[in-house]
Amino acid sequence: MADQMEQNLTALEFFKDWSNYLLVTTVAALGWSSTHYTPSFLKLACIWCFAASIIFGIITLSLIPLVAEQLQQDTKSIYNVKASFHPFWR
Repeated sequence: MADQMEQNLTALEFFKDWSNYLLVTTVAALGWSSTHYTPSFLKLACIWCFAASIIFGIITLSLIPLVAEQLQQDTKSIYNVKASFHPFWR
């Protein structure tokens, strides 16, 4: 069973690395798309979509430690873990 836990943690580490690379690429794309001054609705929509993607990427990376804490020995996949958090203190 310890082998299954190691595999889950390794999968979670790969997921973290992939999310981090995707976040860096999205930040670069946002910077590149916002450098040229051509005001148009499509460019503004693109910038807002990149910004929203960056926010969701940061949230995804912040959930990874919660998933790692709630992994159990009998967990088959990291995607089956229900991570709960409270954005506001009770």
